[in-house]
Amino acid sequence: MIILPEDKNIMELLSANDAQQVLLALFSESDDMPALSPLANMAYTAIKSKSDRITERKSRAGISGGAPQNNQNAKKQAEQAEQAEQAADEENKQNKQTRKKQAEQADEEKTTHRTSTVTSTTNDNTPLYPPRGEDRKSEIKKIWDSYTFSPELSRVVKDWGKYKQERREEYRPKGLQSLLSQVQENSKKYGEQSVISLIRESMAANYKGITWDKLHQRGGAPGKSSNLSGDTAYEVSTEELEALVYGMGGGP
Repeated sequence: MIILPEDKNIMELLSANDAQQVLLALFSESDDMPALSPLANMAYTAIKSKSDRITERKSRAGISGGAPQNNQNAKKQAEQAEQAEQAADEENKQNKQTRKKQAEQADEEKTTHRTSTVTSTTNDNTPLYPPRGEDRKSEIKKIWDSYTFSPELSRVVKDWGKYKQERREEYRPKGLQSLLSQVQENSKKYGEQSVISLIRESMAANYKGITWDKLHQRGGAPGKSSNLSGDTAYEVSTEELEALVYGMGGGP
């Protein structure tokens, strides 16, 4: 069996298992061929036929030093064999390029299909990702302005935002709206001071979220709603609001 350096290019196209099976088939002394995949069989046939041609050519030339000097017939046969070998190499090269092109086309079709699926399952008016930059600032401010808290409660909510920022946990704008809604509802039901104390306790205990169920377990007298209390709203800057949102993750 004769394996040439260029046969390495054929073997590199195969998986490790296929390459192993091809080598076993090439060097097998048995007439029983192992089962080969279509690609492995193609590689085996190309390498084996080339090896057979070279072996046959050397055999015709003779072990003792080849054909006699100036033997035109032997030269012609050698040239024909060389031409056949070059043609086989060119065919293998073209087959390799064809397989590479087919693989690239398959990858491109997969990418196109994935993009098409994402586009078709996404509402035209709904962005794939949450708004950033000025759009997000505007959305954050709009959410915050829809709630009115006392100065003390506003400061505690802002502290909660900084706490979550240190934990590298981020809220989406909807998560912020859910948080502020729960703060407002629980302030009405259990009193603003109860909510302030609970948020501080949650931070002190290093909780991921605010343990609202503890208010229900503790009970307590309802307090004034901060929305209806008439207190002056605590102004929070856009930068503080951004820190609040970017510093919170998923929801309370």
